[in-house]
Amino acid sequence: MDNQVVILNADGETFTLLKSPQAMRLKKAGYIKDKKFVTQPSQQVIDDAFEAPEEGGIGSVFKGLFGGGD
Repeated sequence: MDNQVVILNADGETFTLLKSPQAMRLKKAGYIKDKKFVTQPSQQVIDDAFEAPEEGGIGSVFKGLFGGGD
């Protein structure tokens, strides 16, 4: 079972359901504080946070240095 978290949108009325790693990436980027969006990110930013590789792995270091290795 995937861990998910509910985040209150910046409008203060609606919510977004995110996977925990995705929410953590958005929190580190400054979008989320106390399970609320401080600034509502675009859908593209949310999608990018979902697809981001885990931080700290050697693969992310090489991708950062060499442009992704496509």
